[in-house]
Amino acid sequence: MELLAVKNLALQGLLLHQLQVAIATNEFAPWINTPASGCDRAIEGASGSPICQQIPLYRGKDSQRVVYICAAGLKFAKQSPRSAMEIATAIARGLSHLPDSTSGLYTQGRQFEIEIYPPGKIHLKLTDRGLSQWLQSLLGHLASAIAAPASALEDPAPGDFSSSTPLFRIQYAHARCCSLLRMADRQGILSGIQPEGESAIAPDPIPWLDPQGQFRLDHPTERALISQVVNVLDALQLTDPCAPPPRAMKWARDLSQDFLTFYAANPIWSEIYRKNLGLAQARLGAIAICQKLLKLLLEEGLSAFAPREL
Repeated sequence: MELLAVKNLALQGLLLHQLQVAIATNEFAPWINTPASGCDRAIEGASGSPICQQIPLYRGKDSQRVVYICAAGLKFAKQSPRSAMEIATAIARGLSHLPDSTSGLYTQGRQFEIEIYPPGKIHLKLTDRGLSQWLQSLLGHLASAIAAPASALEDPAPGDFSSSTPLFRIQYAHARCCSLLRMADRQGILSGIQPEGESAIAPDPIPWLDPQGQFRLDHPTERALISQVVNVLDALQLTDPCAPPPRAMKWARDLSQDFLTFYAANPIWSEIYRKNLGLAQARLGAIAICQKLLKLLLEEGLSAFAPREL
């Protein structure tokens, strides 16, 4: 799977898409003379879109939640007789009434909670439902696009890897993910996600939510891993599609470190999957996403081998 295709899955790009539509059709934005039909470029992470160049949208620093902050009200108030709070309120109202077809994630269905803070910032918090839907969509796209055929080249011999190289820890994390997914497939806990081939994932969807509708992966290390996945995809959407991402090593290193911390703190086997199968399956779903992204970063970002075992 090419890096360009992954960019379409970035949450920041999806939100820019929605903000572009809401602003372009907003009563307080007559100074933006760009039709909403140009929104597709926002999903590609193209800062060349005139409206997207003007939308200040950034991720909050809290690694335990996925919150984006849009300061469009503050920016556009400089060009309008309306106050920043008025503009932010109008944009938020437009977001909440977007049609479902605007993008894969939409605010109307409570995928995002919208709050407005003085002096004119919009906070967009991804809900548990929205997070589960995004992860499920991400896993489906990655699994179908990156899955390696059974006839793929064999891994190099263990002696071909050196633990002293910067890549080794990333490759080790990828191989560990593969091992866990193979074990899950053999035991029937989660099938169809083993790295050697492609088949239908079961269960579908992954039980990300518990019976009360709460996101199962609530441990700080679980949240940190998912936050890092969001960061990687958001960063990828801003890279040049014609060149390897310049910070692929940092992204892969951070993702592999968060995975190893996550795995050390959150067991899957022993009594966990017997007493709480849904939790074990959700953890394995997160591992599957991590494995696919590490494979992508290793092979396409770093031109390195992504070993299935070490």
